[in-house]
Amino acid sequence: MEMNIVYSSAVEYWLSHPLKKSVDEFSKPVHVMVPDVESRRYLKDYSYHVQPGNLPKGSFIKLNPFLSVCSPELCFLQAALFIKSFPRLVCFANDLCAIYVKDNTLQYQQRQRESITSTAEIRHYLESVTGVHGIKQARKAIKYSVDRSNSPMESKLAVLCRLPFRLGGYSLPEPKMNYEIFLSAEASRHLQRESIKCDMVWPDRKVALEYESNLTHLSVTQHGYDKSRATALQLSGYRIVYVTSQDLKSFSAVENVFQILRRTLGLRKNKDVLAKNEDIRRQAIYELLFSGNSIEKSGK
Repeated sequence: MEMNIVYSSAVEYWLSHPLKKSVDEFSKPVHVMVPDVESRRYLKDYSYHVQPGNLPKGSFIKLNPFLSVCSPELCFLQAALFIKSFPRLVCFANDLCAIYVKDNTLQYQQRQRESITSTAEIRHYLESVTGVHGIKQARKAIKYSVDRSNSPMESKLAVLCRLPFRLGGYSLPEPKMNYEIFLSAEASRHLQRESIKCDMVWPDRKVALEYESNLTHLSVTQHGYDKSRATALQLSGYRIVYVTSQDLKSFSAVENVFQILRRTLGLRKNKDVLAKNEDIRRQAIYELLFSGNSIEKSGK
């Protein structure tokens, strides 16, 4: 019988490298979907789920004649059933639409790859689904997701940027992730290149955010290049907000970073709104930054 990999097993498939080729490579229990109740088996290493009858065509991708995995779009819909934290669900969408993937064999435990899906593709898929559990929450979450994140922390920071105050974020305009900035002629001569990419960019406001996870461990050469890079951005009219891992160690430190970012973007302070929603924001920051993995392993 053909097996369809679903739920947390599908998350494991799409968010790790190398891609798995057989069911034996998955963590146990392996979550699989079968067409009806009668097809369920009671085997030690498997958890069986009955497939809804109204999933759109293309919901499963065949890996071999006996094994399929749910598409990234269906994977996101299913995640809405077991990722109970809304900020984490949005973060999961960011990771699905990212240009990186986890790889424990490398020094920094990640590698670049082409995006396996996009926010537009997920939205389109969700629009074609009706009467399936989780659809309302999934449609709500995808509104705040972004494409082309290049690290777990970028995915998390993008969530805090995009969520409105009432949902625990800082209500910022949508950033362009890993956006290529074409330098002015003067800046290009200074840096000896025509363009550079920044982690998050608001091109219309000429503001960029750069996350530096290893700032204290950079070589002298890298420090010198980063200073030249910053100068080139300034010569091109950009204002840069730099964030390090040390800036994200506490709620007050995170608040300070995003207040600086809001001011740099020319947004109102909204002191009353920020105060009103502080508890919600504190919880979102805890869930994203201080409580481990963004994917919950419980349940499905």
